[in-house]
Amino acid sequence: MIGSLVLHLVLLLLFAPLMQGVITKTKAWFGGRVGAPLLQPYFDLARLWRKGFVLSRTTTWVFLAGPVVALVVPVLASLLLPFGALPAPI
Repeated sequence: MIGSLVLHLVLLLLFAPLMQGVITKTKAWFGGRVGAPLLQPYFDLARLWRKGFVLSRTTTWVFLAGPVVALVVPVLASLLLPFGALPAPI
């Protein structure tokens, strides 16, 4: 049960940026352009993780919790869906 859950999360987090790269590359090909590299979403994520953040003195915990909630909710929702031949982990 736990192994299936971990496998599902790893596949979800690894393949989501790759799918975005495939879609972008395909749209560029149909438009007659070369397009960005296939792994460009991974490069963008690495660049964003290296950036720092600036907080105002009036920032509350809600401002800090927003990005966490925006990431956790879709990840938990994806655990309700089966992935390939695997059953839904939850």
